[in-house]
Amino acid sequence: MRRRTVERAVRFKQKYIIDLDTGCHLWIGNTFRTGYGMFWWGEGRQYISAHTAAWLLAGRNIPDGHEICHKCHVRPCVNIDHLTTGTGKENVAMSNINGDWHHRLGKPQALTDAQYLEIHSLKHQTGKEIARQYGISERHACRIKNGWLPTAKNPLLRTHP
Repeated sequence: MRRRTVERAVRFKQKYIIDLDTGCHLWIGNTFRTGYGMFWWGEGRQYISAHTAAWLLAGRNIPDGHEICHKCHVRPCVNIDHLTTGTGKENVAMSNINGDWHHRLGKPQALTDAQYLEIHSLKHQTGKEIARQYGISERHACRIKNGWLPTAKNPLLRTHP
């Protein structure tokens, strides 16, 4: 394995935690606004999605016209066993059928309203500590901690105490 690939693999493994209930490897590094993890790849590609990085680090190829899709429908998941390739059209159709989280911007399926309130009350913990504890991205943990709470109509509506 080339040195750069080994360095990438080491950096990658430091940025997810394993959910023992679902088997998802939940990305706790930086995320795009869409809730997908972001990973610095380099070589002119700069940042790529973390699930794409997982696929490439596993030595798998992405066929022309295909993208990496989540079989588990959990955007921060980077478990190679939960990923597959498909066309963009197939991916959208699959996410629509399964009620994927287009409107939730990275809220993991296991996070309850009670957990949102609990996270919001954790003023003395860092976003990174909260992210690891709840299996969410550090960015999302900081948002919740600073007052972004879910509502029925808008899951990331800013509330004021």
